Amino acid sequence: MTSVLFLVASISCVVRDADGSIKRSSSAVRAFRKDNPCPSTGQTTGPCLGYVVDHIHPLCHCGEDTPRNLQWQAIEPALEKDKWERSICK
Repeated sequence: MTSVLFLVASISCVVRDADGSIKRSSSAVRAFRKDNPCPSTGQTTGPCLGYVVDHIHPLCHCGEDTPRNLQWQAIEPALEKDKWERSICK
């Protein structure tokens, strides 16, 4: 039997602003909304009551800042997901 040892290196795949915040693409959100209207209003611009645009795979875990990594998420589950992401993305 052969044993295999995997080493996981810390990979910095996140672009950050000068203040340390993760830089997000507003053009990615616009492109996502163009093809995915708000679930509550059916509109592609303006407020979307009860929903936020959320990254499926967190940016802090090398998730892409592209429309294909975005989803509409109800506010309450989004807050829970954000709490979980903060715990894993320290």
